[in-house]
Amino acid sequence: MKMESQIHWWLLGLSCTLFAACLCGEAYYLEGDRRDAYSSALGLLAVGWMGVFFHIYTWLANPLLIIAWVFTGLKQYEIALACSGLAVILMLSFLRHKKIIVSAVPDYATIVGYGCGYWLWVGAAAVLAAGCACLTALKLLQKA
Repeated sequence: MKMESQIHWWLLGLSCTLFAACLCGEAYYLEGDRRDAYSSALGLLAVGWMGVFFHIYTWLANPLLIIAWVFTGLKQYEIALACSGLAVILMLSFLRHKKIIVSAVPDYATIVGYGCGYWLWVGAAAVLAAGCACLTALKLLQKA
C-alpha cells in the first residue's frame, strides 16, 4: 500500500509538470504570415473553449484532465483512468483538423505542424492514463 501511495503522488506530479510545461510552448504552427497566431498554449487554455462553438471539442480535454487529477488524488483510479483516457482521445482528435479559426470574422488558417506544447499536453494525459491503468491493475492484484 505504501508503494501505491508513493506511485500515485509521483504520477500526479509528473502529469501536472508536463501540463505546466506545455503552457510554455507553442501548440501548433500556421501557414504563411500567421505562423504563430493564437498558437500559444497558454493563450489557447484561456480562449480555446470558444472552439466548441465551431465544432472543435478538443479543449474539453482540459476539464477531463483536471477531474482525472482529482480522482487520482482520491485514489479512485478507475474513474481517473476513464477521464484521462477520454482526455487523450479528445486531445488526439485535434490532429484531424487541417484548418483552425484565427479570428472572429471567422477567418481560418491552415495548420502546418504541432509544437512541443501540444505534445506535452497529450503527454500529461497519456502518462496519467497509463499510470492509472497500472495502479488499477495493482489494486486488483492486491485484492486477489
